[in-house]
Amino acid sequence: MTGVQTCALPIFLAATGAKAQTLGERIAETAKPQGDGKDRLLVNANEMVYDRNKNQVGARGNVQLYYQGRTIQADRVVYDRNTSMVHAEGRVKTIERDGTVSYADKLEITDNFRDGFIDSLRIDTADKTYFTAARAERSGGDVTVMDRGVYTACEPCKDDPSRPPLW
Repeated sequence: MTGVQTCALPIFLAATGAKAQTLGERIAETAKPQGDGKDRLLVNANEMVYDRNKNQVGARGNVQLYYQGRTIQADRVVYDRNTSMVHAEGRVKTIERDGTVSYADKLEITDNFRDGFIDSLRIDTADKTYFTAARAERSGGDVTVMDRGVYTACEPCKDDPSRPPLW
């Protein structure tokens, strides 16, 4: 294929000065805002693909994106540079700065994580509240509308976590 480049990215441990860092510490350090005011995006994946013709960057296999203290994990992620949209599919998991964890089948979000939608959503918040929805859409960076949403403060059933909560 013309215009497509593929490269494999190894997982690495880094050392700076006399202090050794774990991969997690290095990721946290790299993804922090820098003194120049720009936020850094760190991508870790089994395979990276750059498609010049479509102006897209893709990642496949154990993809992890780190940005502004947030994490997206998925089987596949594509960043469309024309639309500034991030598309993630396959066992999508997002972790927010406050500890809120979301799970989904599919996610499409702007590159600044402000607006987008998510299909087959499940949210576990840090304060032990839970949401599910067939689909959710976030706009304006702070308004989320859930389609067929369910909310509960009850923890999932230990015997059958897929069972709806008893209210």
